[in-house]
Amino acid sequence: GSWIDLAAPGEGITSAMPGGGYATWSGTSMASPLAAGTAALVRSLDLGVSPKDVVRRLIRTGAPSCDSSRILMLDAASAVMNRSPIPTACP
Repeated sequence: GSWIDLAAPGEGITSAMPGGGYATWSGTSMASPLAAGTAALVRSLDLGVSPKDVVRRLIRTGAPSCDSSRILMLDAASAVMNRSPIPTACP
């Protein structure tokens, strides 16, 4: 919807399995921990940063989405390193 500024990838995410090993999963259950973990890493670099500033940084460092000209895709590495997003090639 029009209220969405930033999306996180949720397709084909490799994650640890209970009991050991790894598997590939898809859905919001994969996208949510990526977004939360990225926000936690950004906050860990400066404990005085406000939650609003963390969100601003995630959006500012987000990469353009291939699916939309308006929605940005979370770029965890760029957010943590506080740099411009790496351009993505769209099919």
